[in-house]
Amino acid sequence: MTAPPAVDRRLLAAIVLLGAAIRFVGLGSESYWHDEAWTTVLIRGGPGDLIHRLLADDAHPPLYFLLLQAWSGGGSWVSETWLRLPSALLGTASILLMFRLGRALADGRTGLLAALFLAASPYAAAYSREARSYALVFFLCLLSLNLLVDLRAARSARKWAAFAAVTAALLLSHYMAAFFVAAQAGAVLLLRRDRPGLLKEFLLASAGAAVLFLPWLPAFIVHARKVNDSFWILFPTLVDVGRGLGEPIVSPGPVFAGEAYVLSLPFWIAAFLWPSRIGNRDGWMLRLLLLLPPACQILVSLKRPLFYTPTFQYILIPLFLLGAAFTARRWTLAVTIVLLATMAPGLVRLHTESHKENWREAETRVAAGLRPGERVVALPGHVAIN
Repeated sequence: MTAPPAVDRRLLAAIVLLGAAIRFVGLGSESYWHDEAWTTVLIRGGPGDLIHRLLADDAHPPLYFLLLQAWSGGGSWVSETWLRLPSALLGTASILLMFRLGRALADGRTGLLAALFLAASPYAAAYSREARSYALVFFLCLLSLNLLVDLRAARSARKWAAFAAVTAALLLSHYMAAFFVAAQAGAVLLLRRDRPGLLKEFLLASAGAAVLFLPWLPAFIVHARKVNDSFWILFPTLVDVGRGLGEPIVSPGPVFAGEAYVLSLPFWIAAFLWPSRIGNRDGWMLRLLLLLPPACQILVSLKRPLFYTPTFQYILIPLFLLGAAFTARRWTLAVTIVLLATMAPGLVRLHTESHKENWREAETRVAAGLRPGERVVALPGHVAIN
């Protein structure tokens, strides 16, 4: 792919700086919340300790935690800023990958608009400010799609090997990424006529990804049984589904169903409007990537409730691309303002409201009230922690 024109590079740099500011400013201002505190427990010690805890007390694959363990120097205590920094870096890098993907599917204007929507997304920014695996999954999804679009145009053994590695990394970062992988398989079926051999090469690369995941398969079976026996997610109602499809656009925090419906509607409408700068077949590929993952979670939830918006937030990738492709074609400035306005309340909320438990203040208040010789007894959320 050729380098973008100078004007696109300058605009992209400004968009990346905007996204970085949203993700990095005040990164450590809030204390760890429950899940992040659990992350700090999981990564203590060495890889063997981490794997033991994941098998005994958790239901997640290991890749993100292994990377964070290495980043934190063996899991010794580090600041909130330092432990969240990898997520912020991945979230910022995702903006560049979004531009590249939009330019490959349409043109530079579409890529810039898609990058702008991602940079300003309160939901993507919020999970780029957490010591959890969501920013890594989002980045890997974008990397995988970029590789797939390149491979649709021309065969490359090196890129297929990278695609297999990224697919395995996705499954080893979060099990719910399997629905994204399934959607990509559907996308290849749509695109198989674009180049002879594409489907066969995809199947071979998928087999390679399965081989890379195979060593973790026994642990996955343990986790699947654990989730089937008991899990905290409740069966989704129609209201939950509607809110869940709107929240990734609207806000990182809990929102009323009506707010989610109304504010997310412009993006959903733009995703299905014509004309678009993205071709018809590519457009349906993106709509498949948009709709299939949450649909799969709803279907699985008929047996074991798993519908949880953060685990399919990667639908923002096709949603922003489709919105950008329509916006780049007609009434660009006006539509851009409308779409950004739908995310503005959530963006303000991200930097003005607390979204995590304020354990620092709790520690300060408890310490201030202690008398000599008194002890504090805390009941942890996970009583089986070793």
